[in-house]
Amino acid sequence: MAGIKDVARLAGVSTATVSRALSGNGRVSEQSRARVLQAAKTLDFVVSSTASSLASGRHRNVGVVVPSVARWYYSQIVDSVAASLLEAGYDLTLYNLNEDAGHRDRVLSEFLLRQRCDGVIPVSLELGREELGQLFAVGKPVVGIGGPLPGAETYSVDDHAIAGLATDHLITLGHRR
Repeated sequence: MAGIKDVARLAGVSTATVSRALSGNGRVSEQSRARVLQAAKTLDFVVSSTASSLASGRHRNVGVVVPSVARWYYSQIVDSVAASLLEAGYDLTLYNLNEDAGHRDRVLSEFLLRQRCDGVIPVSLELGREELGQLFAVGKPVVGIGGPLPGAETYSVDDHAIAGLATDHLITLGHRR
């Protein structure tokens, strides 16, 4: 498997130039960037996420915390989030709580603090004050899906609006009962 030094040698540039050219961070001439990209392609070089995260401080990984993947609603959300993250070039780490108090505590007090995620998406979690504190102590962006999450932006379904739309649709079709 080719490394960054192999790409640098083939492109005739330094490893720092390879790093800048592949990450898009820093100045690199178009000629050097083209040589680096061609060398990387020739060698089937894949950027090491570990090395890249050491240099950038970003992991290109988002943690998704769900109560249970066994339920249709949560599995649909995980499927949609995973597809969006994949399209954006991010990995997903799934924390499946399985409604187990021990899992819940370990995820909030230990796993998220390992700092391997660039952000956290809790899905329909009702968190107490202490648990909210643990979640925000991670120091990463938090965006909730479904349910209130004080202190974070949250997206949820408007059940009343959906019920109204369904009722209106049925009435328009002529249903009266």
